[in-house]
Amino acid sequence: MKNRLKLIGKIIVSIILVFAVIIGSYVIYVYAQYHRLPNDIKQSIKNPQTQQVELGKTYKMMIFNIGYGSYPPSFNFFMDGGDDVRAYSKSAVKSAIQEDIRIIKKENPDFGNIQEIDWQGDRSQQVNEPQMVRAGLPDYSSVLTQNYDSAYLFYPVTKPIGKAKSGIMTYSKYEIENSTRYKLPIETNFNKFFDLDRAFSVNLLPIKNSDKKFVIFNTHLSAFITDQKIQKQQLLTLFDAIKNMSIKGIM
Repeated sequence: MKNRLKLIGKIIVSIILVFAVIIGSYVIYVYAQYHRLPNDIKQSIKNPQTQQVELGKTYKMMIFNIGYGSYPPSFNFFMDGGDDVRAYSKSAVKSAIQEDIRIIKKENPDFGNIQEIDWQGDRSQQVNEPQMVRAGLPDYSSVLTQNYDSAYLFYPVTKPIGKAKSGIMTYSKYEIENSTRYKLPIETNFNKFFDLDRAFSVNLLPIKNSDKKFVIFNTHLSAFITDQKIQKQQLLTLFDAIKNMSIKGIM
């Protein structure tokens, strides 16, 4: 009887140790994978246009958070208290992105900002959304700026959101001369693994017969954080950048 109890005890201890090793290894992996991009990174401009913005004309701007192509009306996001984490299927994501492209074409903006556009994302079923958008909008130049590149997040435990590369995109019918990514402040405690990284892009468009620039800012700020001071700091960082552009006479 004693030997049997000892055996059961050893099995229980072994199981606990195995789980401890798995959890410890995962924590080490998450810490090792975590990184933030440096500040002030020049961005690549795809499909460059040559037509320039002109003074005295009216232009149309469109801002569109596409929710990583995974938010049909029935989708109830887990961070909002629902049960849904990942997109229903790869075909559902592709269908959603095609619908987003249709809406953009219908609105026919001169410029646009997109937020929550994914590539290499488990939550978006590994669909390359920027590639789809660029193919669907051949008359626009575009700049894709990475917001974050996450490790595999085993959260929620029963339906993990997984890995994701996600960002913001600016597109324009007019010439984009320069684009730069700047990082935003985020939480520095354990919550940083859920907020990951945050940034904004500054896109400079030349104005015909002018030394000034038409400037498009694009960002996707933190939404699900506990420290409201960080949210305020993010806004102040963005506002300071806008103010500095004005002081320097850029816009």
